[in-house]
Amino acid sequence: MGYVRKTMTLVEDIRDAVDHMKHSEVKKLYKGNNIPLDTPLHSDVKRVIENVLWKEAPDLKDKMPESWCKIEDGISISFVHAHEPSVNTHCHFETPLDDKLKLPPTYSRYGTNCRIEQSDATALIKEWLLGIKDQEKNKKETEDMFEGIKTQLTSFMSKHASLNTAIKDLPELEMYVPQEYLDRLAEETVRSKPAKSKPDDDDDEVELDMEAITRAAIAHRITSSGE
Repeated sequence: MGYVRKTMTLVEDIRDAVDHMKHSEVKKLYKGNNIPLDTPLHSDVKRVIENVLWKEAPDLKDKMPESWCKIEDGISISFVHAHEPSVNTHCHFETPLDDKLKLPPTYSRYGTNCRIEQSDATALIKEWLLGIKDQEKNKKETEDMFEGIKTQLTSFMSKHASLNTAIKDLPELEMYVPQEYLDRLAEETVRSKPAKSKPDDDDDEVELDMEAITRAAIAHRITSSGE
C-alpha cells in the first residue's frame, strides 16, 4: 500500500468533495419556483394576478380597451405564506406571447408590487406554495447536514498525519476522498514511509456523526449512479 501524506490540498479536496455532494443533492431536492406554461397552476396564477391588480376597479377590466391598458408578458410577483406573513415566495411570472396579462393603466413594471395574499390564492396555488415551503425546508436540512459533515471531517483530518491512518480509523472517509488519492493508496511501494508528524491537539477526540456521514455518501452514490 502506498503512503499518502496529509496535506492542506488533500483536506481541501475532501472538503470540495463534500460540497460537490451537497450541491448535487440540493439540486435534486430543490426544483425552484418556476410556474410552467400551459398548466392549471399557470392559469390560476394569471387570473389571480389580474384580479389583484384590478382589485380597486374590477368592473373596468373587461370594459377598458386594451390600448388603454398595460399588456405584459412577464411580471414579478410575491406570494405571502399562510401563518407566516413575513415569509414571501418571489418569482417572475411569464406568459405566452398570445396570452399576455391585461393590467391597469396605472401598473408600472418598476413601481407596482404585485403581492398575492392567502385570501387571494386558489386552492391549487396554496398547495403549490406548501410544496415550495417543503422544498426549502429539505434544502436547508440537506445543506446543514453536509456542512456538519465537512466540519467534522476537517477536524478529524487534523488529528492525522496521513490518509492511511485516517482511513484506518474511519473507513467511511474513503467515500469522500477523490479517486486520485485512493489510487495512490492502492499503489505497491517499497519506499520507506516519512516520519510520522505529531498531529495538532492529539488528545482531543473528534465527535463524528457516523450515521450522517455514511447515509449521505451512500445516498449520493445511489442517486448519482444513473446519471
